[in-house]
Amino acid sequence: VRGDYGIHLFKNKRLIKANEKFGFSAHPKQAQVVGALNMDHVPVNFNKSGFIEDSLEYQEALSAFQESPELKSILRLAQSRREIVASVESVFDYFGGKSSQQYLDRSVNLKIAGEILDKTPRLEVKMDNKLVDIRLEALGDLPLYTINGGNSQITVVINKDNRAFKFVKNPLFLIGMIASEIKILATSPNFENVVKERNRSLGKFVEEWSKKPGEASFRDREVEIPYMVNYKLANDLFEPHEYLKEKIGFRFQFTALSTLVPYLHNLRGKVVYTVYTEPGKGEYLADMLGQKFDSKFVVVNKPKSDMLNMLLQIPTVDRIIAIREYSAIGGSTVAAPEKAYLDLVNEAGRGIPVGETELRKVFSSMRRYNLIDHTKLRTYASFTKRIGALEHTGGQTAMVELHFADQLKQDNIERILAENDFQNAYPVEQFIMDFEALVHIQEKLPDCVVRGGMAVPFHINDSTLHRLSVDIDIVTGHSRTEVISAVSEIRKTLGRKIDIPDPHIPRRYQMVGGMCRPVQT
Repeated sequence: VRGDYGIHLFKNKRLIKANEKFGFSAHPKQAQVVGALNMDHVPVNFNKSGFIEDSLEYQEALSAFQESPELKSILRLAQSRREIVASVESVFDYFGGKSSQQYLDRSVNLKIAGEILDKTPRLEVKMDNKLVDIRLEALGDLPLYTINGGNSQITVVINKDNRAFKFVKNPLFLIGMIASEIKILATSPNFENVVKERNRSLGKFVEEWSKKPGEASFRDREVEIPYMVNYKLANDLFEPHEYLKEKIGFRFQFTALSTLVPYLHNLRGKVVYTVYTEPGKGEYLADMLGQKFDSKFVVVNKPKSDMLNMLLQIPTVDRIIAIREYSAIGGSTVAAPEKAYLDLVNEAGRGIPVGETELRKVFSSMRRYNLIDHTKLRTYASFTKRIGALEHTGGQTAMVELHFADQLKQDNIERILAENDFQNAYPVEQFIMDFEALVHIQEKLPDCVVRGGMAVPFHINDSTLHRLSVDIDIVTGHSRTEVISAVSEIRKTLGRKIDIPDPHIPRRYQMVGGMCRPVQT
């Protein structure tokens, strides 16, 4: 076993140990595991060539890493990619008398199961002096396998799309059953009709019993979201979406960045898409997508923020699909805009690299394109208990009726940009929100007087936009405590859409000994 795999261990950005089998043992099945750990708190030896392994800090770090869900998940993934010894060919060779028995795993994951079926070439095996020609093909809803032949040759076509393969943990079990029946058929030609009738009955049984009693299939009850301009599934996900719609019968939903990527202002080349599914189905869904699209996505089930951060630091990883399990999933396979935004807020707290400022910009852009229905947003936020999270990202603004809602619509923003030759819509939205904030300030502090750049537009007669002010200067007779209280309430109402520093109180000066000095207050 080559040793160039394992964990690089660092202390204060200095590599101490390279390719250390830290937390796991050297083994061919784990030869794909690579990574890096920063252990700044762990003491090293005199020449800094290794850590002091009997120190308490080292033992605690080793124990914590060994028990971490991230390492366990990676080790399981590495072991699942081990070389498959048993194959379809070896099963038929066994029944044809050409090879001895091999070990049959009781269970393999979906990726390996797919490889077993997809990578099997056309086979020819002799059984009882008859040549058996075997092919595995994707034939949709056709029977498990069909048999044709005469006195000297039998042709067998196995349908690897048949649902029966989904009900066994290792497809070689069904392959063995097929091979045993073909061996019987080779010596008893009349057995062919029995096999055909059995396949027909088995197909009907699997089709009818795979649905819950009294329940329509998922596709029958799916609710399509209405077509919306400027809102669709990310191009990367069209193929996975259609694949899941065709292959699975339980609920799933693409949400968060799966539809909101176009509204990110700082993409940085890496995206974490999110798919919700029913409880208990996450691992199955991750296996399906990982098996089919492993060259395009890294698919992880219920990842924590540490795992996502680790994956995002790998240079070759730029597209991740994160699977989450929830009991309440709507009928549509693509989330509505309001739900997608709320799910993005939720995922941002779980490791997706989207900060609060970016969330505010996403929401602002969605509102500009008329993708936000206030009633739906309020309903989703209340149902999912995310009102608090919504406040911190600007979404709470949609929970109140804005005085300048019409001015914030996309048509008006585009008109202002065109008339004034502006390139960026964000400062324009800020400027309009200044007036929104001003109305709320005047409601709380009726005696306030506006000064500075905010007052300029009130003294211009023409319609040209001469200046965009991003702050509001006011003078008021209310006390400092009253101003802070009033402005804090406004900030909460507007969903933190405005940043409010401490109120500025001008200092008084007087002449003392021929010098101007501030008056102590």
